Amino acid sequence: MIAVDGDTGPIRGLTGAILAGGQARRMGRINKALLEIGGVPILDRILATLTACCESVIVIANQPEPYNERRLAVFPDLMPGTGSLGGLYTALEVASTEKVFVCACDMPFVSESLLRYMSARSGSCDAIVPRDHYGLQPMHAIYSREPRKMLRARLQNGLLKVEHFLDSINARILPPEEVSRADSFGIAFLNVNDPEDLRRAQEFIADEPVKRGAACASR
Repeated sequence: MIAVDGDTGPIRGLTGAILAGGQARRMGRINKALLEIGGVPILDRILATLTACCESVIVIANQPEPYNERRLAVFPDLMPGTGSLGGLYTALEVASTEKVFVCACDMPFVSESLLRYMSARSGSCDAIVPRDHYGLQPMHAIYSREPRKMLRARLQNGLLKVEHFLDSINARILPPEEVSRADSFGIAFLNVNDPEDLRRAQEFIADEPVKRGAACASR
């Protein structure tokens, strides 16, 4: 696994934003953020990573009640009905820092090592986005607030594809081989979209001590 020198504590100038606006149709319209993986809600797994890495943490959700007990700053979509790109726009508008790490609320294995690696290499680009063998992973990425006005215009014109937005800005794409070195378990991008994904996540947690031991032995 790639390490970043001095990578301890929150990263100054970085907000962590959890997008929780999906309808979870394939999971019976339940709040996926509160599903438990290994006895721990997905939301709390994400929070453990983001509070360690980010200066502040926010949630983008139209129903704040599920997050009240965790005393999180919750913001509703500024442009409802515009999907994950609209959630990204809201995060960029309300964030108090110039850079924002964005992830979905159903990603139990957000990678601290990959997040820190991306932050160290984000430079002046508008976004730094990892890519694996499935494609781009824009919901485990760091964005600058700079292009938010242009993003708003795209949303107003019904242009809702995240990939097309990335094509229109100065985005740095991390190739799969670079991503795999920073995320040795290769599971950072798992979304719990349906019961099969939930099963896979539970299996990973059950095998995690073995996998961590193997990873340490290979270094």
